[in-house]
Amino acid sequence: MAFVNLYALLGVEPTATETEIVKAMRQMAQHQLISLDDLKLCKNTLLDPEARKKYNAQLFAECPEVLEKLTKPKEPESKPAPEKKNFKTQGKQKNNRKLWVYSAIFILIGLAVVSGIAYIYYKPIFEVKNAVKDLLKDPESARFYDIRKVVNGKTISYCGEVNARAMLGGYGGKQRFIYEEEDKKATLVPSSKPFEESVEVYISALWKIRCEKLDYDKVMDEVKQWEKLESLRKDAKESLDSLIEYKYSGSSSYTEVENMYQEIVDKTENAKKRVSIYN
Repeated sequence: MAFVNLYALLGVEPTATETEIVKAMRQMAQHQLISLDDLKLCKNTLLDPEARKKYNAQLFAECPEVLEKLTKPKEPESKPAPEKKNFKTQGKQKNNRKLWVYSAIFILIGLAVVSGIAYIYYKPIFEVKNAVKDLLKDPESARFYDIRKVVNGKTISYCGEVNARAMLGGYGGKQRFIYEEEDKKATLVPSSKPFEESVEVYISALWKIRCEKLDYDKVMDEVKQWEKLESLRKDAKESLDSLIEYKYSGSSSYTEVENMYQEIVDKTENAKKRVSIYN
């Protein structure tokens, strides 16, 4: 397959920013001036710092005229050539050639440095976005907001918000997410309180530790307290259900168990509220 100059395909320069490339891709797609395969190739190549760095190296090797155009200094306005050349003119031309070579070298070094910095800075963000997109029904529609790196002790996380199209086609609204760098794992935080209380507690604890930088031991102590009370609540509920036949007989045993159960329910709910981010 022949090598394709993706920058020329989009009508942008090799020095174009990510924003300029995205804008060009959107315009080409809207006017149906680019195929879907080429659009995907541009996205996967030019919007990934590591892939773009490798692609630029291949582009300059395959199309040296691109590098020449990129590094060639602007020529001064043309002036009538002198009728006769002299040694001073010849020396000036040699100096201009040397200046062009040195300028090309400095520009290449600058591009390499910029590419390296961009790779170091943007690579984790691309990993975060891709991990979150894997959890979405329409990953290509994802829009990200306020992605931030959070260091809490030995853990490194990326927290932010994402908005994507739902099954019916409209955007469902911003939803928080957590990305755990050490496990390369992304978790979507439900926008509304989860039906299962265990999910509410564990998601809340994860967000507080990873994104709010709260003390791990303190948060986990509260989670364990809730787990203990939840276990007691389940046992009390079983005991209460086993005495259901005495509910309307005025039995003191049933009343005692019922009061004990309600007390545990209240304590369990309070323990959950101390952890939950949905209060």
